[in-house]
This record gives sequence, C-alpha cells and structure tokens, in this order.
Amino acid sequence: WSYQPLPTLDLYCQKRRLIRGKFLYNGCYFRDRKGAENFLSFLLSSHYIDNFSMGLMQVNSVWLKSLEISPYTLLDPEVNVIVGALILKLYLELENFDYAKALSRYYGKKD
Repeated sequence: WSYQPLPTLDLYCQKRRLIRGKFLYNGCYFRDRKGAENFLSFLLSSHYIDNFSMGLMQVNSVWLKSLEISPYTLLDPEVNVIVGALILKLYLELENFDYAKALSRYYGKKD
C-alpha cells in the first residue's frame, strides 16, 4: 500500500495494484466536497469499478439502485449516517439482533 496523489482530482488515496493491471483505490481523502464529487464522477464513469463505498458510514454502491438515491447525496454526512443506520437496522433485524452477524453483513462478509 502507498499513498498516491491523483493531481487532476485533487485527492490522495491508497492505491494497490490488482490483477490484470487494474487499481483499487482505498481510503480516499478529499480537501473539499468538490474533490469528492470529482472522484465519484470518476468512479461512476469507470468501466471496471462497479462496487465502492462512500461517506462516514461507508454506504456501498450496491444500495444506490434499490434505495433510489443519488451517490452524490450520500456525500452529505447527515444523509450518509441516516442511510447507513437504516441499512444496519435492516441487517440487525435479518440477523435477529446478532450484532456481529449484522456488522459482518454490513461490511459485505458472506458468513
């Protein structure tokens, strides 16, 4: 892992090489909302990045369609926390309030 500047997007990310020469960006930090919006536009226009998380609660992009919410809306911390809490509540109910299992589901674990 290393921090890699992406000067055209005005952000710093941890970047790791993946199979077939593709990169995974992990732990991105932005100077302002515009920087986050620019990187989000980059992710949305990318042909090989189809799953990413955003905001304080790290809401995964797989929820965008079913919740009918714009990814840019999730950059608002208040909205992000509310959406993340609702998703976590759903998982808690599905797992009979077993917190370990619910959190595991929230972060994408299968078990």
